[in-house]
Amino acid sequence: MEPMTLVWVLLVFGLIILLFKVLKKIVSVAFSIAGIIVVVYLVIIGLQYVDRNDLRDNLLSSNNLFILEDSGNELTGFASDGSVVSLPDPKVIEDDDSDLYKKFYKVILVKKDALPEKIRLVYDSADDNDKAAIFRSYVNNDLLQDDPVDNLIEQEKDGTVEVHKESIAFKHSLREVLGLE
Repeated sequence: MEPMTLVWVLLVFGLIILLFKVLKKIVSVAFSIAGIIVVVYLVIIGLQYVDRNDLRDNLLSSNNLFILEDSGNELTGFASDGSVVSLPDPKVIEDDDSDLYKKFYKVILVKKDALPEKIRLVYDSADDNDKAAIFRSYVNNDLLQDDPVDNLIEQEKDGTVEVHKESIAFKHSLREVLGLE
């Protein structure tokens, strides 16, 4: 064998070994990153499961504030325990440390557009005393029927309901949970 051929064979063999080591490192890093993502994802799924169970245990038995909202204006509201409430300032609702959350388990803003058309027409034509009763009837008969937690999560995902104090059950993607959205 010629010395030049031997040099080329050794050079190709060395490059193959070097390429193998680099690929091994790349694959190792890729598996490590994939493993971390899987662990984070499983932790988030677990936390969402725990939060949904907490909501199922406490939503219907706790005092919640339901507010009907139209284009950012609060129209009417009621507390689920039947107490009379005055509608809070929207800035207070956004503040997770507000005293409002000591009084209410959740504050649920329902967009007027979420009401079925017939209920919306009846609501618009009713006098002020009946509007709260119509809204309460909608919440009790539509929003909180079957599985109220899944209904709220689905409607919140669709943008027709806002649930405050927001918890991890109402975050719908990994980016949202991690605060990247």
